[in-house]
This record gives sequence, C-alpha cells and structure tokens, in this order.
Amino acid sequence: MTEQDCPWLSLSSGELTARINPMGAQLSVLRDAQERDLLWNGDPAIWTGRAPILFPIVGALGFCGIFAILIFVLLTHDIGRIAGPSWVIIGLCGYLIYRRNKGLPVFRSRKIDWQTQQVAILRDAGELEMMDEYIARIRAKSPK
Repeated sequence: MTEQDCPWLSLSSGELTARINPMGAQLSVLRDAQERDLLWNGDPAIWTGRAPILFPIVGALGFCGIFAILIFVLLTHDIGRIAGPSWVIIGLCGYLIYRRNKGLPVFRSRKIDWQTQQVAILRDAGELEMMDEYIARIRAKSPK
C-alpha cells in the first residue's frame, strides 16, 4: 500500500488545521488560522518528500545511553566483561526462539493486510459510514 492509497485524516479547530497521513500516523500538514504552514509543506520546487520514516529520538538517545553504560561496564568491571555480553547473547537467543516458536519471520516483519485491518477496526468501532467511505476510496483507487 502506498501513501496515495490511504485517505488522510483532517482535524481542525478555530486556530489550527491539521492533516494526518495514515501511513505512520504522521502529522504532515499544520496550518494556523491565517492558512500559514507551520510544518514543511512538501514544495515540489525544493523537495517533494516528507519524513516517510519517523525517527524516534527518545529511543535513539536511550540506546546511546545504554551503549555508553555497557562500554563503561566492559572497561571497568572484570565480571561485567563476561556477564554483559552474555546477557546480550542470551537475549538474542531468546528472541530467535520466540519468533521461531510463534511461526514469525526471524529477520523481517510479518505481512499484514492493512486495508482489511482498517475495515475491521472501523466495523468494530461502529463507524459504519466511515467504513463505507474507506471501502469506496479503496475501490476507486484500485486498478480495474
């Protein structure tokens, strides 16, 4: 499914208007009451793209902190030189065993039919009108 296949969600108040791309729940358009863009507008003359993959800065900073602590332990503690890498190896083995036992791919994501999932979510939530609109848009965009 591409970005063009999914209808964007629009939200507005008296002061702000937002458009959310359902691919990653990415806030892509944010405008004030005077219609001024508050985010990058994807001007094709400069760069048509937006951030298709949102990088989690908190996770990256946390990883850097944990990695720094691991290096510190490896350099300063005799037992840590053995126990630290051992826990990493045990964790990776546990991950591999879990994925294999559940029948999941070990080194990639499992395939998910996002359109069917979205229809089921809308049906379960009782949003039948929105579900019908979503199905109509999917059918309109699918090749004949």
